[in-house]
Amino acid sequence: MDGANYHHLALSNENVDFQIWISDDMAPLIRKIVITYKHVEAEPQFTAIPSDWEFNRRAPDMVFNFYPPIDADEIEYLPVTRNDSGVKK
Repeated sequence: MDGANYHHLALSNENVDFQIWISDDMAPLIRKIVITYKHVEAEPQFTAIPSDWEFNRRAPDMVFNFYPPIDADEIEYLPVTRNDSGVKK
């Protein structure tokens, strides 16, 4: 593909054949995936070519805030206790 070197893995089970191409460089990224459905008429394939990888994106902290529904009830948790040897129980 595109003149670059890749690791090509091929896996198979009773229902599907699965192939994946991973780039052979300092950033080993998935570059292509092919899934072949063996027991479906005409053995259709699904092909994905991931691109535009973005690893430095940052989600705002507010995305991880929890806002319970108005009718939600808080449940009481049992306190964590330790036995004589210091093990949580």
